[in-house]
Amino acid sequence: MPQGHETFHGQTTSPDLADLEAARAQTWAAYNGLNCAPGWENSSKDQAAAAARAQYALDKAKGLR
Repeated sequence: MPQGHETFHGQTTSPDLADLEAARAQTWAAYNGLNCAPGWENSSKDQAAAAARAQYALDKAKGLR
């Protein structure tokens, strides 16, 4: 069974929460790494939406929403 990760406050998160945090970081990095090139506007919208969904899922899991 996978174990949780310790946060900087010494609390242990569940593996699911750690996965959500990783997904949020990955989607925001992808959004921030977009280059201005033909068609970037649509990619930007798609990446921003994915990042927002990941942030919402993380916030919901933490009980913030």
